[in-house]
Amino acid sequence: AITHAPHLADSHVADALITDATGDTAWAVRALTRAIEREPLNVWAHATLARIEIEAGASGEDRALLAAELDPEHVGVLEVIARERLIAGRRAEADAVLARLDALPTRGFASAQLRARAALWARDDAMLRAQAQNFPPDGPAIAPLFADGIRLGLGESEPDGLIARGEAMLLAAVSPRRRAFLHQLVAEFVARTRPAVALDHVARASSLPLTDLRWFDACPALAGLRAESAFAAARARARPRRRRVGRCTDHRAAHPRPTGAVVVVDGDRPPAARPGERIPAHAPGALNEAACSHDVAGSPR
Repeated sequence: AITHAPHLADSHVADALITDATGDTAWAVRALTRAIEREPLNVWAHATLARIEIEAGASGEDRALLAAELDPEHVGVLEVIARERLIAGRRAEADAVLARLDALPTRGFASAQLRARAALWARDDAMLRAQAQNFPPDGPAIAPLFADGIRLGLGESEPDGLIARGEAMLLAAVSPRRRAFLHQLVAEFVARTRPAVALDHVARASSLPLTDLRWFDACPALAGLRAESAFAAARARARPRRRRVGRCTDHRAAHPRPTGAVVVVDGDRPPAARPGERIPAHAPGALNEAACSHDVAGSPR
C-alpha cells in the first residue's frame, strides 16, 4: 500500500497497525503522523494514536474523544476511553462509555472484557457474577481465560488451571502485542493468589515490546506487586521503549490539542475537513516526525 498509494492516509494507517502489532510502536507513531498529515481527521489514525499516547502516559484522551466523535461506533476507541476512565477511578464516566459499547452490534467482547477486569480490580463479586454469562466455552478464544479469571476472583477455583490455560494461549499467540496482552491478563488474574506467578508474567510482558506504562503505574490489580524489586525491574525494562515512543508523544504535555482537530467538549463536533486540507506541521499539537526519526536502535526502517 505504501509503495502504490503513499498519498493515501489509509496506507500509512495500515502500516501503523501492522508495525504496532509486531512490536515497532515508535515506527507506528511515525506512520500515524504521516496519515494525519494527509488526512487530518482520519478516524483510525487518531484512534490508534490515542491508545498509544494513553498507554505511554502522554495523555491522549482528547484525541480519543475526537475519534469517538468522528465515528461514534468505533469499538476500539470506545474501549480505550473506557479503560482509561476505569484505571483512573472515574467509574461513572467509564460506565457511560461502556453503555455506548453495549449498544453496538459490533462490540464483540470489548465491554464484557472491560467490565470483568474492572470487577476484579474493584473486588466486586456481584459484578463478577453478572459478567460470568458473557464468557461461554464456545465464545472467542480468549473467553475461557476470562471465565477462569472470574471463577478465581470469586474463590470458586484454584489458579493452576488458569495459569496452564494462559501458557497454552501464549504458545499459540503470534503477535508480540497479543502475547504481551495475555501476560498482562494473567498477571491481573493471579496477582492476589499467586503473586510470584503474577510477577513472572509482568516480567515476561516487559521483555516484549510493551510500552503500556499506564498499566504498570495505575492498574489496581497490580497494587500489591509494585513494592517488589522484580516489578520495578520489569517497569525499568519497559521505560526505555516508552521514552523512544515518547519522542513522538511527549509533545502533548505542552501541546494538548490533536493535529487537525478541536478538543471535543460537551458534544461539540469537530469541523469537517475540506478535501485536500492539511494542517501545518507547526500547528498546535502537531507531531514532529523529525524528532522521532531515530527512536528505535537497530530499526531497519
